[in-house]
Amino acid sequence: MIKLALGMAVMLALIGEARADFQDGNQLYAHCTSNAGYDQGVCQGYVEGVVDHMGWVRLALHKPQCVPDGTKASQIRDVVKNYIRDQPQDRSYEASSLVIFAVTKAWHCQ
Repeated sequence: MIKLALGMAVMLALIGEARADFQDGNQLYAHCTSNAGYDQGVCQGYVEGVVDHMGWVRLALHKPQCVPDGTKASQIRDVVKNYIRDQPQDRSYEASSLVIFAVTKAWHCQ
């Protein structure tokens, strides 16, 4: 029963039925490029939260982790910030999607 519930939760998350659009890429990029400590914290926390969730989903799907062990949180943040900087046409997308795209591209996740 637990596996069925877990599978349903993962499927809903992947197809977008259960979603909450808290930020888009413009907002996340503004936080990540700000000099204010608060904004930097929002950026770092958001990126870490999405990557943690991504890792949990990959674990539930029996896929290997995407980000290599030993990678610093600041490195992941920089990858995301640079990805959003280099893809200005995508900044209206959900920030969580952009984090996943950036991490997947950077570490060639499958």
